[in-house]
Amino acid sequence: MVATTQAGPNAVGAAISRIRDAAGITQAALAKRLPMSAPTISRIEKGEVELPGDELNALLDAIGTDDAREFKAFLAQEWRNLQRPEFHHPSRQDLWRAERILQAIEQLKTPDAKAAFVKQVEFYEAEVRAAAHFLLDLAHDLAFIGSIGVGKSTTICSLADLRLPDEKTLTQKMVLEAGGGGTTICEVQIARGPQFGLIVQSQSEAAIRQDVADFAEYLMRARGTDEKMGAVEDGIGVSRELERAIRNMAGLAVVSRREESGKRTKNDPARDLAASASSAADLAIEILSRMKLPRRDGRTLWYSATESDPPLRWLQRMFAEINNGRHSDFSIPERIEVVVPGPVLAHPHYSLRIIDTRGVDQTSQRADIECHFDNPRTLIVLCSRFMDAPEQTVQMLLERSRAAGVSGVESRSVVLVLARPNEAASMKDHAGPVADDDEGYDVKRDQIVSALSRIGLPGVSVSFFNAMYDDFAPTRESIIRMIDRIRDRQARRISSLSSTIERLVQNKEQEETHAVFNDAMRRVLVWLDKNGDLGELTDAIQQQLVSTIRSTHARSVWASTRRKGAYPNLDYYYQLGRGARIAAAKHVQDRVTALKAIITNLVDDEQLSPAHDFLREISGRVNSEADEMFQHLQVAGSSAFEQPLSDDVEFWKACEDRWGQGSGYRDDIASKSDHWFENEIARNERRVIVQLIVDGWTGLVSRMRQLINEVSTQHASTA
Repeated sequence: MVATTQAGPNAVGAAISRIRDAAGITQAALAKRLPMSAPTISRIEKGEVELPGDELNALLDAIGTDDAREFKAFLAQEWRNLQRPEFHHPSRQDLWRAERILQAIEQLKTPDAKAAFVKQVEFYEAEVRAAAHFLLDLAHDLAFIGSIGVGKSTTICSLADLRLPDEKTLTQKMVLEAGGGGTTICEVQIARGPQFGLIVQSQSEAAIRQDVADFAEYLMRARGTDEKMGAVEDGIGVSRELERAIRNMAGLAVVSRREESGKRTKNDPARDLAASASSAADLAIEILSRMKLPRRDGRTLWYSATESDPPLRWLQRMFAEINNGRHSDFSIPERIEVVVPGPVLAHPHYSLRIIDTRGVDQTSQRADIECHFDNPRTLIVLCSRFMDAPEQTVQMLLERSRAAGVSGVESRSVVLVLARPNEAASMKDHAGPVADDDEGYDVKRDQIVSALSRIGLPGVSVSFFNAMYDDFAPTRESIIRMIDRIRDRQARRISSLSSTIERLVQNKEQEETHAVFNDAMRRVLVWLDKNGDLGELTDAIQQQLVSTIRSTHARSVWASTRRKGAYPNLDYYYQLGRGARIAAAKHVQDRVTALKAIITNLVDDEQLSPAHDFLREISGRVNSEADEMFQHLQVAGSSAFEQPLSDDVEFWKACEDRWGQGSGYRDDIASKSDHWFENEIARNERRVIVQLIVDGWTGLVSRMRQLINEVSTQHASTA
């Protein structure tokens, strides 16, 4: 058979080069087997020359390996519905199966096919395309989440080969700044690019001005107090990372000196500046003027061969300067992307991006963290200290995700336990002390699985890593295997649909056993009829917000009230959206689970086998529609209250003025916030949210009933 490429010359040439190299044949040796020169083969492999089909076949025959024969067959394949993948794409075989399914579906959608039958087929087609597009894309995120100081940055540097081998201490080896926590100012991403470099997204000037205003307010309140009265993060709405950056950018870093007597003294120029300021507003203006924000418009830094430092040391130095506000070209970063020229985690196929989220400081209920749970392509790496594993932060995030109806959270999450020296070896079981670290890991794993089982998530994976002396290869491999499993679910979906479509092709003229099919559908319809009404919903949408206020650091609560609720560490509107989503999941998820249980029982009945395929499709459709509903409710809940709440100047003024009036601050703000939702505007908005929940479930039930009725009618007409 003559190969018909459809693939571009660059892709063909690259594949030939890899196949030839794998066979251990040089270009010169291959040229001797063919009527062409080695330079011609070089040009072919570079994509500069496109061979006719017969000559390309001859070249592959000359290589003569199984890979060459398989590539020849691959080039002969006709891809009409999906984008042709590269030959070495890890999911190529599954994608070809999906392409063949879609070609079979084309044959089923004939002009004489009944509308209900076509609708059923199109339903399968959409499922195949969704699974295929998931597999075609090789990009996946690894979101590392954990408490401040847990060791995320150290672990990430170890796994991503961002370590300086010649440094003595573990902290000094890390390209990303690591320490006792509170080191990294923003989210950090690691991705592959053309060379070593840094891409910085700066905070908006408005956000920086607000943070500087908070810092100035603190300095004014601290005038006349002892230098040891407490760090900024203990009393005001800026973190120590942010304080450090503001001070460095404004030239107000604390200076420490040791006198001849040996006594250490500190000079705080920021306090000195505050002492002469007439107001917090004037002080903020002065600090901002010293920061020279208009000049700080840098966005990228790229390593040059003229640099005196090797790439990783340069990267370490530049990252530290930007992260700490010491680089004159860069403002306060909102996100820093670390670009490396090699594949992340050394994987030859996947395009991986590591996301080092901002450390959790009391409050894990943040949009920048929980958003990763909703991305089906993201592996959630929940970092936990060994002795506390699984930490409360980890358990709370998993519980909230399940309560919010997040799909697949159990299969996409791994608890990565970060051990320190001697911790694993100090474990004991019922027989006494463990023999070594591996046995200690096993004992701790049993404890973690037991704790996760108590919250209903026993299937979450558990891994261990000690950055001090563990080989990082096994941990890296276990992470890759989890990504493989995420993708395998889509491959199995395609395989299942392949069998379904084959049966449809065979039975198009006579859709078999109409009575059996309708019996199964009748049972599902009976359940839908009895469960279409959610009943009365009494949930307080603001409950998540109120509980989060009570558990959030006082400085973040204060900062949020000064920003009318829009603050990353305590975002009123995000919490309200999450509350709406959790309320929806509370009432809908149990019904979805019950419906899927009914369907599972029907699928387990072999006598109903003609209906099994469609029952599975209903189950999958219910899942996807419920996910979409929950995400819609989160957006609706966030936006519904935003305008009336942000416009309530008196409410925010009362909350802001409560600061500094004695103990119980967070409880008082929580009570004030809870009370706000008793006004008529808030009650009206709540009624809107409740109606959206009711309508969402009613609509889902209605669509399932309509789909079943249409397909049942089609079965009747072809019986």
